[in-house]
Amino acid sequence: MINVGNAVTGVAAQSKPNVAVQYILSGNSLSNTATLKPASSKTAYFSLQSFYFGCVPSSQETLAGAAIPCTLTLTGKRKGKVVVKQDISFAPSGLTGLLVSPMKKQEFAGAWTNVDEVSFEQTGLLGAATSVLYDNFKYTTFTF
Repeated sequence: MINVGNAVTGVAAQSKPNVAVQYILSGNSLSNTATLKPASSKTAYFSLQSFYFGCVPSSQETLAGAAIPCTLTLTGKRKGKVVVKQDISFAPSGLTGLLVSPMKKQEFAGAWTNVDEVSFEQTGLLGAATSVLYDNFKYTTFTF
């Protein structure tokens, strides 16, 4: 989590002041994939409903950069088997670098129910140099 405060460029958080960040730097030892799994061993699976996201160049001052386009491949699994896969994209609005771009709301239905793991892989051209900002994950959990 990082505090976005009142950033004057980049991507505006949907619900200030904090966002989660998938921070990637290029290099062989680092992965461009983040994974979402239930924190409780009592959760059997979950249904992903929606979240907000946006992208900026990776740097030590991630929030100071302009919003940039990005593409992610989301993969949903159940008991280790892929049950759904989807590409999603973000494109900044406004004058990149001069205005703050709002996050994009990504909604899910149908096949995104009953998963026990979701991976977020940066697949765009600048994947290794892009940080993804996330906010307001909405999901429903189901217990054993």
